[in-house]
Amino acid sequence: MTTIDASEVLLNLVPIIEVELKAKKIQLNLNIDKHIELKLNRTEFQQLILNILNNAIEALSTIDQEIKTITIEAKQTDEYTEISVSDNGPGISAPIRNGVFELLTGDKKAGMGLGLWLCSHIMQRHGGKICVEESAGGGAKLVMRFA
Repeated sequence: MTTIDASEVLLNLVPIIEVELKAKKIQLNLNIDKHIELKLNRTEFQQLILNILNNAIEALSTIDQEIKTITIEAKQTDEYTEISVSDNGPGISAPIRNGVFELLTGDKKAGMGLGLWLCSHIMQRHGGKICVEESAGGGAKLVMRFA
């Protein structure tokens, strides 16, 4: 693990998903503080965020609504760093929400139920926590907090 600029990593992920966002007519909103320093494995952090973004893109691809958005927010305080990814899609169903980070769970038609379990595992390895919250625009909001 090394100290990384999480803000820079987040911004560098945008071009990776930009083509898919445009093809699926999904708007990306960014509210990222500058120079957020975290002691992490850069590759695992990228995998964590890309997995969550891909889940949001997939969820938004299943619905028919005019405005589809994903919002990435990142802020750093003296006590913690918080990064969230939210969308205005269908959300995570109540029966699944409590166990969404357990291995082989999920409510998607495709996939093996490894993605969010892996996200939780990465967060634990880095001394952080991940949880699901209600998104202000409907949909899902995954919040990652690093101490």
